[in-house]
Amino acid sequence: MSPSPTPASQRRGPRSSGDPAASEAILEAARQEFAEHGYTGTTVRAVAARAGVDVALVSYYFGAKDNLFREAIGYPIEPRVLVEEALAVPVEELGREIVRQVLTAWGDPGVATAMRGVVQLKVTNQDNWASLTEFYREVILGPIIEAMGGSDAEYRATMALTPLIGLVVVRYLVETPAVVEAPAEELIESVGAQVQRWLTGPLPTPRSHE
Repeated sequence: MSPSPTPASQRRGPRSSGDPAASEAILEAARQEFAEHGYTGTTVRAVAARAGVDVALVSYYFGAKDNLFREAIGYPIEPRVLVEEALAVPVEELGREIVRQVLTAWGDPGVATAMRGVVQLKVTNQDNWASLTEFYREVILGPIIEAMGGSDAEYRATMALTPLIGLVVVRYLVETPAVVEAPAEELIESVGAQVQRWLTGPLPTPRSHE
């Protein structure tokens, strides 16, 4: 007796690269998994199971989990690539390079428009906002902490990104005219210096309470 054929939804291996139904099914499954379990709690295997496809198909279409997350939420840039490129410079130049990479990416009008939509979507959906927070910690903050090293690396990296996040908010989300009109190189120097101080400069001495 010959074996019964395997259902199409459970076929192993990649389908045709022109099969939009397969990739959309994976994206929808990913959105549901990220919403329910967050970024760190979601696995590629769980997404594949939910979509009814082999796990290899998820990797075929989207690669690593961070790229799947980016595609699922409509994130138009690849933060991991920006971080990797920034970390390629000497640590003494890291502050300015991080700012340069972010301004270059957000300088694309299409990216800025898409990112405004992402932020608006996440603000109205607390579960997805939690996923975005985890994504930020694992993909953006984590590599910087690892590159810095030391017991205060997490504090330094977190505080270093604070002025950068503020810059993005006022230049691209709130669109404050004075900051929107400021030359990029001026912002790279001024904000980059703040970022660099947090990364490698002396940390503020805590005030003693009498």
